[in-house]
Amino acid sequence: MRRGMTGLFASLLFLLLTAGCGPTVKVDGETYSALTEEEQKFLVRLARLSLERSPKAISKEELVVVKQREPGMELEYTGDKFGKVLVTWQLPERKLTVIFEGELAGDQRIIYLQSEQNPVDFIDYSKGKPVVRKRKAPTTGSGVPTNTLQVRSPAQ
Repeated sequence: MRRGMTGLFASLLFLLLTAGCGPTVKVDGETYSALTEEEQKFLVRLARLSLERSPKAISKEELVVVKQREPGMELEYTGDKFGKVLVTWQLPERKLTVIFEGELAGDQRIIYLQSEQNPVDFIDYSKGKPVVRKRKAPTTGSGVPTNTLQVRSPAQ
């Protein structure tokens, strides 16, 4: 019996010592446990895997970009490792976001996809005559403008 108590005591001591470790974030005066860097990387891998397994959601060309480029990530906490994470890639023709909601570090999370079309061009009247101009595409996390990527035509 004594041996079991020692093991239990050691386990409780370990939990107490490690409970306060790890990143935290303050939201509206409350302090929450935040995702570690490894947990954030896991969500990026999960987002890529989700897109890879959704051929109707993403083309092969776009999937190559998603696999090669690091996404942007926005985290919004509403509890300990609980809230909403947006993992976003800027593609040539659209912005693609995989959204995680709920228990971010566990298995009780909701995953869904959001796609926003990029505006292609606009009419500039600043010089008196209307001129069609291309909008500058936003840059990705690597600092490379997305308009340098090859845009596939509908015929391809």
